[in-house]
Order: sequence, then C-alpha cells, then structure tokens
Amino acid sequence: MGIRKLYKFLSDFDLIKEYPNLTRYVTVRKRELNDNQKSVIIGIDFWLYAHKFTYSYGNMIIGFWNQIIKLLSHKIIPLYIYDGRPPQEKDSIIQQRQRNRTNLEIRLNNLCNEMLSDCNTDTNDVDHLEQLELQKLKLKKSIIHIKKSDIDTIKEFFDMLHIPYMNAIGEADALCAKLFKDGYITACLSDDMDMLALGCGRTIKFQDGKVLEFDLDYILTRLDINYNQFVEMCLLFGCDYIRPAFKLDNIDSYNLIKTYGCIEDILQNANHASLNKENEKCKPFINGYQNAKNILILSSLNEKIPNDFNPMIDKELDPFLVLQYLKSYGHVNYVTENMKRILDSIEYVNFHISKKSFV
Repeated sequence: MGIRKLYKFLSDFDLIKEYPNLTRYVTVRKRELNDNQKSVIIGIDFWLYAHKFTYSYGNMIIGFWNQIIKLLSHKIIPLYIYDGRPPQEKDSIIQQRQRNRTNLEIRLNNLCNEMLSDCNTDTNDVDHLEQLELQKLKLKKSIIHIKKSDIDTIKEFFDMLHIPYMNAIGEADALCAKLFKDGYITACLSDDMDMLALGCGRTIKFQDGKVLEFDLDYILTRLDINYNQFVEMCLLFGCDYIRPAFKLDNIDSYNLIKTYGCIEDILQNANHASLNKENEKCKPFINGYQNAKNILILSSLNEKIPNDFNPMIDKELDPFLVLQYLKSYGHVNYVTENMKRILDSIEYVNFHISKKSFV
C-alpha cells in the first residue's frame, strides 16, 4: 500500500532527512535509544521485499541474505513482519492486481504461441524472434509466483540465521507501526509511504548508498498540522483504501487541510470547485473517507505483541549452514563468485555477536 505522490510532496517541501550512509544513520540513532532499547532494530515488511527480491534475483534467498548481512554488518537487527488478513476495503486493489497478473500471463502465452508459429514457418526473421524472446523474458520476470514452500524455506533461513520475525493479525504495516509506537523498533524500512499515515513515526529507505528518513514529528511540525490532519491529507492524495475520483493536486489538498482543518469543514465551508457535496465524483469519497481514516489510525491497535517479545541475536552464524542454504536455494554461481566476501561478512558479524552487540 502507498500514498499517491506523498514522496514527491515531501521532497518538494524539503521534509526528507538525508544521511550520507548507513553508518552515519546508525550513529545518530544510537544516541537516541531509550532505556529499553540497546540495539537499533528495523522493522521490515516481508512481502514487500519478497516480491522485490524475486523480481531482481529470480529467488528470495540471495536478496534477503544481502539485506540481512548489510544490516547486521552495521549492528542493526532486522525484524521481518508477515502479513495477516488485509481489510475488506483493500479487496478491490487485490482483485485488480490479480487481473493484472492474469493479463500478463495471457500476453506471455500469446507471445509464446507467436514465437512457435514463427519458428514453424520458412520465413522466420531471426531479429524478430530475438525481440520476441526479450519480451518473453521481461514478461516472465514480471509474473511473480511465491509459493508456500518458498515462505517455509525463508523462515528456515531466518531461523538458521537467528533473525526474528512476527506474524501480523492484519497487514504487516500496521504491526510495524505498533512496534514503533510501543518502542520495540527504531524505524521501519520500506519503499512505501503508507507507514507515516499509519502512525509509524520513523521510516527509512535506501537510495544510491544514502539513507532517506521520513520523520513523522518533523514533518508535522514543518507542515504545521497535526497527525489527524496529515491522515486526512493523505486520504485526499489517495491510498489503497480509498481513491478520489475528482481532480485535486497535492498542494491544493494540503492548503485546504491547513486552511479548514479537516475534510468535513472543507465540504461545509470551502465551496471548492472539485471537492464539494454536489460533485457526483466526490460522493464515493465522501461516503468512504471516514472508514478509510479509521483503518489508518486504528489498525495498529488491533495488533498484538507478546509480553515476552525481545528481538535479539545472541548466537553466532554458522558459515557452513549459510553456504549450504545459499547454494541449495540461491545460486551456486553466486556462492562461488562471492565465497570470500560471504565468509568475511560472517566473521565480522560473529565478532560483534560475541561482543553482545545485538542484545
């Protein structure tokens, strides 16, 4: 889930904090750890990166290994969160994604038939076949199937690395927000912008070696609005739970919220050309925005965290098992070409585990 054009809006207002590298970010965050936190812990939406790594690497193991060893090497504990059941309001988005995948599969099947037909003729064009092959590879890469066996393998991999993970009741983002609010994690790592609307006070993403941080308190202070107003502004931008059919750019949305305070007062007093009760395109939004707002603000309250939950890593990594998993479920060539780097990384992380850096 994401908030449409929120990243650009925050960027235009210069509201995104930037750190030159992960080392610098961790140094800053460690200064602010509360008494209950000894380590920097980053919450991560598992499914977001499962799809991303499957697309980039062809399978998840290599992607998650690279992510985990990068974070551990900077003395960060990754905490992976699995989705539970999404709210009904997201059904239309899920159905649309399924339709998109079906359409891709149909296009791929038609492309394969075209290639087969060309190969069976005496006048086939080699250049044309090469172009079709490239299109086929691109389509196959875009059709991502993640099976239960893949998930089981990744969980075994996490267990072998002693990496903590949790299952959300609802969506993973909501549990990430609760973990932050309750002081269990330092930030969330995500490429989506919905974490802020859910109330996660600090979200980060990596870009060209830099760390970009979205600090909710800083954003609210600079925009001079409160959290409830920020959520309503995000609803006007559009999210998975509600998508306005009327035309309203993000700057206009912000100015309306800033001037009138809330959507209800905008509807009552603004006499806006697009956002008004007489506009037929506005009626679905008017009827549904309050429910969408409740999901964003209240969904984290439905999540449960065990009383004894204490994410830590106190056991060293087994180099033999790591290499075995990477060879069996990843790519043998990857392991062969990166053997020394993998072993050096494990040795470095194990040194810090032995020094109790992750407890």
